[in-house]
Amino acid sequence: MKHIITAVLAKLEQETSLGLRYTDRNWGQLDEYNPNPPVQWPVALVDIDNVQFTQGLRLSQTATGTVTVTLAYPRLNNTSAQVAAATRQGVFDMMDLIDAVSEVLHGYGTADMQPLQRIYLRKVRVNKGLEVYELGFTTAWTVSIPAATVQVQPDVIIDVFPVNPGEPYMDIDPAPEPPDPDGPLY
Repeated sequence: MKHIITAVLAKLEQETSLGLRYTDRNWGQLDEYNPNPPVQWPVALVDIDNVQFTQGLRLSQTATGTVTVTLAYPRLNNTSAQVAAATRQGVFDMMDLIDAVSEVLHGYGTADMQPLQRIYLRKVRVNKGLEVYELGFTTAWTVSIPAATVQVQPDVIIDVFPVNPGEPYMDIDPAPEPPDPDGPLY
């Protein structure tokens, strides 16, 4: 899973046009928000969850999981018609960021993971003066567990019986008698 998180973070950092000032693995940076959170705005936090495994050949499995990109931006302006146009400027910056991140990540894949497919967008409710959205992408990858090497030493026993002239080579038992229909049933 680490290779997926690092690949997504690298892709987001590579796309400087997104204007992200902070990208990291989501370890709860926004959970205990205070006036000085350990991030810069706008922020993209990446994690993976809801991983399911299906059995493949030998000791390999196919893992399918959801990559969650949490985007956060301070909400400083409102969109009310009663507010001056200059004040409303920038209120849709978060929507632009969501569209741009979706465009960059949807279809992005590596040799180690299938292309990301966007599956949801969810607004996260917070009372912290922030706009927070989660973008969900599904992907799959192969997990191989190295097989333990076990050496097997078979016990081979060969019995050789001499064949005497005039005796049958194999002792074949005659066919068994059919059961007596009037006899006991067991």
